[in-house]
Amino acid sequence: MRYEDVHIAAQVVSDKAEITMSGAENDESVAEVLKRLKKEMKSEGNAEKLKVDEEDLAVDFFQYYKNNNFDPKTPIKVQLRGQPGIDSGGILRQAFSTIFALLARNEFLGLRLFTGPVCRLTPVYSSECILTGVFEIIGRMISHSLIQNGPGFPYFTPAVYSYIATGNLEEAITKVSVIDIADPDLVEFVGKIKDAPAAMISEVISEVANQPSFIYLLQECGETRTLTQNNRDAITFKRERYEIKSSTTNNYKKVPHEELDFGIYKKHNLVAFQTTELRLPLWIEAVYHRYYRNEIFNDINNELETKWTEQNDASNTSKCEEISIEILHKNENVLTITIFVTKGRIQIQGRFTKAWANDEFDHVRAIVNNDEEANENTKVFSNRILKRKDTSQSTTSAPDNNSTDVNFETDNFSGEKSFSMLKNIIANLESEFVTYKIDANTKLEELYKTLEKKDNEIAMLKQEITNLKTINNNQQQTLSDLSLKQLEIEESIEHLQSEHKNEREKSKKLAVKEIAAAKSTSPDKETQPPPTHTILNCIIPTANRFEP
Repeated sequence: MRYEDVHIAAQVVSDKAEITMSGAENDESVAEVLKRLKKEMKSEGNAEKLKVDEEDLAVDFFQYYKNNNFDPKTPIKVQLRGQPGIDSGGILRQAFSTIFALLARNEFLGLRLFTGPVCRLTPVYSSECILTGVFEIIGRMISHSLIQNGPGFPYFTPAVYSYIATGNLEEAITKVSVIDIADPDLVEFVGKIKDAPAAMISEVISEVANQPSFIYLLQECGETRTLTQNNRDAITFKRERYEIKSSTTNNYKKVPHEELDFGIYKKHNLVAFQTTELRLPLWIEAVYHRYYRNEIFNDINNELETKWTEQNDASNTSKCEEISIEILHKNENVLTITIFVTKGRIQIQGRFTKAWANDEFDHVRAIVNNDEEANENTKVFSNRILKRKDTSQSTTSAPDNNSTDVNFETDNFSGEKSFSMLKNIIANLESEFVTYKIDANTKLEELYKTLEKKDNEIAMLKQEITNLKTINNNQQQTLSDLSLKQLEIEESIEHLQSEHKNEREKSKKLAVKEIAAAKSTSPDKETQPPPTHTILNCIIPTANRFEP
């Protein structure tokens, strides 16, 4: 599905989310949902350990809850890297409190999610946040914290709390205060109108309505009329009457969002499209002024007339269920625009359906989009109705002209459709770029963190290398010193060995001298030859006994 711009796509995503939520648990309050989730929680033994860096706490938690495999029934245990603490509940509560405080100060991943003072925050309407699902991820975090006895998000304004708890918009509006308005210009305008005396209300409204900043605020809200005393209630409360019921079952065929597809109802001269709750009142107002309040379609001489019929909701008469706009030519219906308010569906049917699609659809949509180039002139379409009506009553030569007209209409419609497709492609690219931008920023932050860690690791490695080089140099010096000592010791040993050898030589010489001296001083003795026979006397025992 392609959309005209990123804001429309964001509104569609938001509406689909509301429909899904209302269809899933239509009878459960927020408190009951939290109680049910808490009962379905797994045991502490099945808890998942979430390792995070204290400096990257927001990024780590965001990645965990962004994961499509996130299971709300699984409790988590938070472990801070580099710290020995064991999570028995305190670390988890501290982590959630830190993250929620970052959210309240708009310091979460560089996103601006809330406006107003910290104690009365209001979510910012941002197409980027809706398309990327940031608020859904934050909702997961808050609910998962609550069912684990963790902190909530005590920063919202009472009106937001009321809407989240009850889903009742009318009740939540009663809790809105002027202090919840973040725009200082809007606060000033509201104060002037609110505090103006009854006798001066017209002058005050006239003064406020002509200020450019107030006109800009009205345009931001989708309002194209100038504020007057007569229409101030209509401008303020028109959305309350034309409200889509999210839980309403729809048995119609699925149709595109603010695009025309004639292939859906091939056998019928009918086309339909879907819009959102935010843009539905703008479509109603555009159709109202373009056809019902337009002099061309209510001119007796022009033989064109428009009928506006509203059908109230059976369960609440203050709400409108269906609007029918009939365009008549000589009291004959040529086109009917039916707005199914509670379903957000707009249907066009009649003989001039394709002519309306060709001449009017893009112009009406441009008015809804508050486009400066929107063409508010309806003469082309009205003349086409009158021309085709006259052609049908002309002579036999008329079919050729009618055929040419139809071909022109078809070719023009084809060109309009091609241009519309091009706009859709650009809008889709813009939407994809927004999503890519958010993901790229997150990945860049992760990359910066990784690079920072790697830089720290490189610095540590460099320091270790420096230390090792110092140790190596010291060891080399020690080795050199030891080598020198070894050489000195070897030289000493050689010297000692030489001295020892000299001493031995000296001792030998002295011994020879002493022997020589001794021989010279002692007399010569006669030497007798040894005996020729040697007699040995041996005693051999004859008995094996001892005799003392």
